[in-house]
Amino acid sequence: MKKYFLISLIMNLIFGILIHPESNATLNQTHIRFEWEQVPNAEYYGLYVSDGSDIYDDCIVCNKVINPESLIYIETENLEWDKTYNWTVVGYTDAEQVPMTT
Repeated sequence: MKKYFLISLIMNLIFGILIHPESNATLNQTHIRFEWEQVPNAEYYGLYVSDGSDIYDDCIVCNKVINPESLIYIETENLEWDKTYNWTVVGYTDAEQVPMTT
């Protein structure tokens, strides 16, 4: 158990975690709250939302820039009823892009 906790802690510090909405969640609204964990030293975050299999090439919300003080974004314009979406957030630092994991 300690080994699993340590690996999980290291992965959280390196990649960050997507919090809400959870994978395979069914939501009954079009104003969707996206929430994620902080990436250390992130200068800003980029939100990607897609209705296709390639989240970056098929994106509906493409690299929506979010300031580093906020770990929540509410999308109010681009999402529709009865559709399935994939999402991710990328934390941008001076040296790299840090993708989130679920």
